[in-house]
Amino acid sequence: MRLARAVFAVLVALVSVAAAGAGSEARAAGRGSTELGLDAGISWTFSSNLNVADATTTEDVVTVTVPVQSVRVGFFVSDRVQVEPSLGFVLVSVGDETLSQLSLGIDLLAAFASEPGAPAPYVTVGGLITSLDVGDDTATQFGVSGGLGVRFPQGDRWAVRLEGGLARLFENEGEALAAWELFGTLGFSFFAGE
Repeated sequence: MRLARAVFAVLVALVSVAAAGAGSEARAAGRGSTELGLDAGISWTFSSNLNVADATTTEDVVTVTVPVQSVRVGFFVSDRVQVEPSLGFVLVSVGDETLSQLSLGIDLLAAFASEPGAPAPYVTVGGLITSLDVGDDTATQFGVSGGLGVRFPQGDRWAVRLEGGLARLFENEGEALAAWELFGTLGFSFFAGE
């Protein structure tokens, strides 16, 4: 738990620095441009999705992934709306046991109007698929998610993103239990294109 508090303190410090420098406009964001991003994250899964073979558990699971939890690419379809596929990978190895998780997601991000150069709040909705491998056993789950976030511009082509949300992972009979996941991410974005 001490590690989670330390990571949270670092995330708060980074967001504070980002908010302090949020006075410059990210002019490259908008129709025809692409947002490339890396996110660190923390999540709390209750009624865990860990039910691979006989390793069933209903314990809560807290996961902290730094420096990178996922990679995302956002394609702007208008100045305020983008489609954003993402890819995440986690590998845990303890002794002879190895656990890996691969997550694929696609979100629709809608930004609220804001002044040029000011922090821009946004909302996301999307779907995801997660594959969990433990030893020789694999479980796959589908889910939906939603979140709220703020993008802090850092110059012409950079931004810092802070997002929180909730995901619902659906039961996969015999492989994975249904679960709720509360998550938070801190990300860095680069805007390419126009």
